[in-house]
Amino acid sequence: MVLAAAAFIAVGCETSEIPTFGEGNIEDLGVSVENLNAVRFPGIGGTGENGELVDTQYAGYSSADRIWYGSYSFIQNPLDASTEFDIPVSIIGMLSDVDRKVGVAVVAEETTAPAGSYEILDAVIPAGKREGYIRVKIANTAELASVSYELTVKLEKSADFNVGPEQYLTAKLIWNNILPAPTNNNLKRSYNMLIKGETNFISTSLNSYSTSAHLAIVDALGWDDWGSVEAHGSQANGANLDNCYNYLPRYTWIYNGDLYKAYAKILEDYLADYAEKNGSPLLHDGGKLIGQPVEARKY
Repeated sequence: MVLAAAAFIAVGCETSEIPTFGEGNIEDLGVSVENLNAVRFPGIGGTGENGELVDTQYAGYSSADRIWYGSYSFIQNPLDASTEFDIPVSIIGMLSDVDRKVGVAVVAEETTAPAGSYEILDAVIPAGKREGYIRVKIANTAELASVSYELTVKLEKSADFNVGPEQYLTAKLIWNNILPAPTNNNLKRSYNMLIKGETNFISTSLNSYSTSAHLAIVDALGWDDWGSVEAHGSQANGANLDNCYNYLPRYTWIYNGDLYKAYAKILEDYLADYAEKNGSPLLHDGGKLIGQPVEARKY
């Protein structure tokens, strides 16, 4: 049921004295040797197909705003009253032969999900593993047919763990009953190339993301099948791009030959027609631009 449940990598462990430092050495992660046994959300740890820094195991991290993003849409199972979503976390430090609790708090001022629409069920690093999860139960409501809920959480110190570097301590889960938000950086850039926002056109931030704006892209450009190899051949999104994500292409394709500029103009005309037919412009229904008119990016 879970679109992006955390994948766990089993690591052999006979005692709790085996060190594991994730990607690179401990100094590169910004944690002193005296502050081992810390937790962090997935972040940057490798190089992607176009030379950009990406996490080697999980998609979803934005270096622009230092947030790990996850998304879920009940459109896959619209009759489900709720589902459980695992936000992945990993350790810096030592493995253990017992389960260990992770400290986590809701960031109220950055959360739009109403009380009762979510519940944090567990936050744990299982015994013998380097990866764990924050398990969140999220509710399906009638309102999700037109808006997205956002839950922002931040890691805190617990009895078992310190916290890792500041840039890897925040995660945001976005859910609705319409379509899933992109979490791969290649797809986030495609959105930002087309929608005018607070960041530049190749940003990986989702600060200016809203479902209503994304739906306008899908409707204006007919982008609902980018996971189909039959439809798009080698340009189709593979399993490493949000499970063959359908609703945006990779930015590398629309960047080629300045295609994104032509698509932005098509979107601009679509939004103008929408405003004329409805007597008012389409508004952002989420993100930092909520309530403001959706605008195509101009070049």
